[in-house]
Amino acid sequence: MPPASPARPFGPGPPGPAPGGPRAAGARPRGWPPAPPLPWVRPYALAARNGFRRGLQYRADHLLKVIGGLLFGVVFIAVWQSALRGPAGAATAAALGVHAVWIAHYVAVSQAMLWITTFLPQGLGIPAAVRTGEVTADLMRPVSFFGLQLAREAGALGYSALLRTLPLAAAFGLLVGLPRPAGPEAVAVAATLCGAWIALCLNYLVGISAFWTTETRAAHWLLYAVAINLGGADLPLRAVAAWLPFPGLLSTPILAWMGAVPAEALVAAGAWALALGWLCVRLTRAARRRVEVQEG
Repeated sequence: MPPASPARPFGPGPPGPAPGGPRAAGARPRGWPPAPPLPWVRPYALAARNGFRRGLQYRADHLLKVIGGLLFGVVFIAVWQSALRGPAGAATAAALGVHAVWIAHYVAVSQAMLWITTFLPQGLGIPAAVRTGEVTADLMRPVSFFGLQLAREAGALGYSALLRTLPLAAAFGLLVGLPRPAGPEAVAVAATLCGAWIALCLNYLVGISAFWTTETRAAHWLLYAVAINLGGADLPLRAVAAWLPFPGLLSTPILAWMGAVPAEALVAAGAWALALGWLCVRLTRAARRRVEVQEG
């Protein structure tokens, strides 16, 4: 029969090292890990990180899409350059105020920009969460539902910028060259961030409509078609840049990188970004009062 273990004495154990005294090797100091300087940022930072990691699960698929974007861009450039040849093409180029090299640069930047301002998931995934009931978990969190959804998708856009937009820009730079902004690059970066914000807000509005309707696919595809055509994916539409949000998705950031963006287009994009953000916040408050889960 094995010997019994010695009885543990009652009362507190032996005192530990005094404050400031010697500490065991490899032991972490108290309060580790340190709290973030702004605790309210932590939930959104975690959501953005999860969105970024989500993209890492489909790297092979994204590589094929990058190759497809490169092929589409080459085809569009060839079509435009063919259309601008000859006397009729020269008249068209003069009427549009473009030339073959300029349109090649525009299409190249557009193909790279599509991945962070246009190709977003349907309703930012909100309609699917409403159907399954998972949206209730986000609604019960003590954080902004709108901010949480945008932070999660912003992380996914960061992945797209690093592993889709930049590779496409590098490939087109080798094929047709890329323009350099005539003005400060900060203006082009700000226009791109504004376009991404407008895209997030527009898709969020499609997603939040799932609180009132059971079908959002038609709204998603309508938004996609309008964004491509009125956003200026193939050619800038300066005539509508002053009163629609869609040129802020593509045309304004592209022209900013090409150094040819009018000041009124930047102002219009900024105004639409503020207006859409305010509308998203208002609809989120209304949606919290109307939660209807299908198949829950």
